[in-house]
Amino acid sequence: MATSMLSALIKLGPAVRAAIGLGSAAEEQSDSFASAQLGQRADETAAAALSAVINIFCATKDAIGNISDPNVRSAYLTLAGAEGQFTYRTGDYEGRVESDPLRGLYIPSAGDPFGTTGCWVRQGGWALQGPDIRFFGCKTFDDDPTFDNTAILNTLAAHPELFTFYTVPISKYGFRTTAEITSGAVKFPGAGCNPMGDVNDITKNNARGEGSWFYLDHSGRGFYFNGDGRSALGIPGCGTYRNQPVPMNGVPFVPFDHDWDVEFLNCEADVSGMVLWNPTRGVKGRGLYAGRLRCDQRVHIHPLKRGFDLAEILDVCTLDVHHWPYFSLHQSVKDYTLANLITLTTGRIDGVNLGYFFTIFANIAWLISTSASGILNRARGDWVYCDNCTNSVVFEAGSDGSTIQIDHLILYGVASSPSGGIGMASSNNNLRIGFLDAENLYDNIGYIDGVNNNIQIDQASLRNWGYRNAGVPAFAVISATSKVRISGEPEIANLGGRPLLGGAGKLILPGIVKSGLASLNLGATSVVVAHGLPLAPTNAMIDVKRATGTGGSSEPYVNNVNETSFTINVGTAPSVAGVAFYWRACVDY
Repeated sequence: MATSMLSALIKLGPAVRAAIGLGSAAEEQSDSFASAQLGQRADETAAAALSAVINIFCATKDAIGNISDPNVRSAYLTLAGAEGQFTYRTGDYEGRVESDPLRGLYIPSAGDPFGTTGCWVRQGGWALQGPDIRFFGCKTFDDDPTFDNTAILNTLAAHPELFTFYTVPISKYGFRTTAEITSGAVKFPGAGCNPMGDVNDITKNNARGEGSWFYLDHSGRGFYFNGDGRSALGIPGCGTYRNQPVPMNGVPFVPFDHDWDVEFLNCEADVSGMVLWNPTRGVKGRGLYAGRLRCDQRVHIHPLKRGFDLAEILDVCTLDVHHWPYFSLHQSVKDYTLANLITLTTGRIDGVNLGYFFTIFANIAWLISTSASGILNRARGDWVYCDNCTNSVVFEAGSDGSTIQIDHLILYGVASSPSGGIGMASSNNNLRIGFLDAENLYDNIGYIDGVNNNIQIDQASLRNWGYRNAGVPAFAVISATSKVRISGEPEIANLGGRPLLGGAGKLILPGIVKSGLASLNLGATSVVVAHGLPLAPTNAMIDVKRATGTGGSSEPYVNNVNETSFTINVGTAPSVAGVAFYWRACVDY
């Protein structure tokens, strides 16, 4: 109270300040002295206000309701977590009392249980900040590990006429629930979560930090937000965690078959700043029409089987997600997610913008899928980073006709185990990539099946693909009606002569050209030329007319063309020194 009064008083003009006895600015010795003086007077004012009324302290809500002295109109509730000042107000509070059966904000008197003539009303800034869920009886796992918050949260969700959002405070272990929380018009925002602390050297499990956590102590859906098409729902700024098996050396890890931690239907889904620490299935969204997926702050998640599964989002929405093994870095967990995890599935969405998207140790990083309402029409990604994934960006069969632009796509693989880039099993897709950065992929950088697919890449860095075997091309373009076009000269670091193109389709890229002068030693009939190209030249030639010196054959030829060199041959060794040939070699598709 003193702080708020101090802030208000500091803003008063000199005339007003003098009128209330605070003096002019010239009379104050310094800013620090003035602030201290104002603070002291504000404290004195607050103390005087409290002493002017009878204020009693009550340990329970019942004790407040049982106050019978008509002179007592102020009471302070000392109940842990629900602390706060209450003031008795006269008037008809029946509707509010009925909407607040848990008496978090409104406590009726014992003699007037419906509040028809008056009610004890909680004071403070909750009307702006949102009421704390502890006002209504919620307890953290820290305070009582056996307490179940399910009934309280569902009661709050059932009374949007009282309030439409309730704040979740920070604690170490959060608020335990044992069954689904269902809400049609109420959301539960939090103050953020720290997803990762120290790493356990034995289990490779991480220790969570503090935050606005929900401990989902069951296998059903954690939160089900089924709205009316208008409500903004969710647990933004909150985190969830589940019971999962403890990873052990020599034991295959399989997560418990938990349902979705959060599911949205027909509402505005607010996922801003969520931390889903170890969900088997993370977030499912359907019927989020008119671009109603809100992600104002990045989501952090370690899904084990499914991350985000989104469809039926019309217009444009934005999603920023960082997938990381917050729960565990144990090898058995990595093995499971590399074989089973799909971090993002998109069905019918008219326009999704992945502003920031990082995923690691997934079977599929991004699955462009089919859904009952159609396919992904358009998408854009600013920064899409697929790290150590079995498959990176996959177009499912039947998901035809998508138009997607990714400004920066990073595909980083593992040389010793399956890792691939773009997999396209559908047709009539247009994929444009500003900069493609692909490195150390076990399989193809792109495997393009289907027909009439067009992949346009402005700039590319293609380094070391095809560790599986020497015949793996960078791009396998299966259909003759599909093509990959690279506009700028790519940076290529080839692994043992792997081909750039396989299949009946086309790879179009600007010619990469090298040229030079090769001298023939006296008495030699050939010279090996190191061409410096990243691949075996598609063309290697010599300019006979520009040959220097005399002697030897007048009809030289080229053979033994490979990824590092080619050989210039002459029929007869030159009889004099100084014979040289201009050569030119290029990779041109």
